[in-house]
Amino acid sequence: MARLDQAGGLWRAWSTEGELLGQAPVAVIACGTQTGALLPAPDAAKVTLSPVRGQISWLPTGSDSVRAPLVPVAGAGYAIHAPGAQLVFGATLQHHDPDPTVRTADHQHNLTQAQRLGVIRASDPAATFDGLAGRVGWRAVTPDRLPVIGAVAQATLAPVDHARPVDHP
Repeated sequence: MARLDQAGGLWRAWSTEGELLGQAPVAVIACGTQTGALLPAPDAAKVTLSPVRGQISWLPTGSDSVRAPLVPVAGAGYAIHAPGAQLVFGATLQHHDPDPTVRTADHQHNLTQAQRLGVIRASDPAATFDGLAGRVGWRAVTPDRLPVIGAVAQATLAPVDHARPVDHP
């Protein structure tokens, strides 16, 4: 989708070739840092999102040093017992960092957080585990770290009957 606009009380989604992809009385925009690019003016200027790099780590469960929690654990970091007998934990948070490389230093950070959460028991977590893996991704964050939610361009839209199902092409 290249852009959104409004006509006759409907949001319309357009391709880069100018083809109408679909239309509906409500549009949910969830495209990370590109969200503002899809909003019509002046709402586009109200949305400031920045990419923040984060690395998660995971380990196989099954050793005495890895305690797989029954429910997600969160505090300074988080840990989740994932399918496939994996403990997923992390994550780092780095602003203005486009590097997609999985880093040893970030694994160490995540291991230290997981140790504080009580899901890893070891005096030197980095030296203890074989099979440590991870991945990098980016979050779209606002300057105040609060979610962006709500209606845009209310004055130009017709009222929506939320009780009536809507057919979308």
